Amino acid sequence: GDIDAAMTDAVVTIDQVYTTPNQVHAAMEPHASVAIWDGDTLTLHSSLQILHAAKGILAQSVGIEADKVRILSPYIGGGFGGKMLGPEAVLAAIAAQKVGRPVKIAMARQQLFHNIYRRTDTHQRIRLAADKDGKLTALAHDSVVSQGPDGGFMEPVALGSIALYDAPVRHFTHKIVTLDMVQAGAVRAPGEAVGMLALETAIDEMAEALGRDPIDFRKLNEPPVDPMTGAPFSTRALVECLDKGAERFGWAKRSPRPGQVRDGEWLIGMGMAAAVRINLLVDSQARVTLSPDGRARIETDMTDIGTGSYTILGQIAAESLGLQMDSVDVILGDTDLPPGAGSGGSFGAASAGSSVALACEDIVATLAERMQADPKDMT
Repeated sequence: GDIDAAMTDAVVTIDQVYTTPNQVHAAMEPHASVAIWDGDTLTLHSSLQILHAAKGILAQSVGIEADKVRILSPYIGGGFGGKMLGPEAVLAAIAAQKVGRPVKIAMARQQLFHNIYRRTDTHQRIRLAADKDGKLTALAHDSVVSQGPDGGFMEPVALGSIALYDAPVRHFTHKIVTLDMVQAGAVRAPGEAVGMLALETAIDEMAEALGRDPIDFRKLNEPPVDPMTGAPFSTRALVECLDKGAERFGWAKRSPRPGQVRDGEWLIGMGMAAAVRINLLVDSQARVTLSPDGRARIETDMTDIGTGSYTILGQIAAESLGLQMDSVDVILGDTDLPPGAGSGGSFGAASAGSSVALACEDIVATLAERMQADPKDMT
């Protein structure tokens, strides 16, 4: 639709600019790698999130075939998108090849600010239009982000705005400005983290302009289907979440006027915001082996960034095969194993878990066929 016409015709409009600064990951565990050559084969011990991708990049960087590289990363002490493949890993590999012995490189925390990519700064313009009943008639989210000279990544700032609210006229643009600075890349919830801040601030300002309760205004503009495709949502419980949160937080007691509640010298404020994170599924493989003694073994190069991948995958296999958790061995973080989803984008558990579940289903189906039984009866 025509956003300019919608803004002109609306009863109430909001047209605001919001900015966010550059950010760095600053994981508690800095970047460190140990590289070991054995002839023309390279083994890297590191802390990386998506191993099969890092394997290909590392092989290309040192000029060998990917099947000559093995990466081991059984645990990650924090990454937030910053541990895909750091420069210290490549430097360790090159140095180890030159000196003919293992080389370890650990980056000082100060070095992370200049050698690991950042979240871009953003300049975001939000335009909202609404009718007299409080229904949004238009939503526009225009963003400008920065990138270093080599490009390669764009912060998808309007990703959340696309799906969160209903509006017949919709307008989204992204512009990249190239600057002579550190490359921009994925940093914890790229797109939504900064985009939601701008959108939800504007939604609050529109609710105030309309004289409506912020929660009621959001519920009023809840989309019945995906606003972009018209497809039904597989799951969507935002309204239920808002209602339960309001009840538990005592929202009904809130005064719409600021500065009305005190606790001694402190002014007590109460606010709320909604958020959305796009659900992703990516390719993931896993090998599940059931041994004669009744133990199951899960193997995949999936990583554990502190989100409990070992436990999650073990639980899925145990439930699928009718075993106790202590009868399941989970082996992760080794590129000699089937390539898993890796940790990133909030897709790890769903993607890697699905591959484990499907492998377990195949085992149950094979056993059922050999026993001439119904798979549903297998326990």
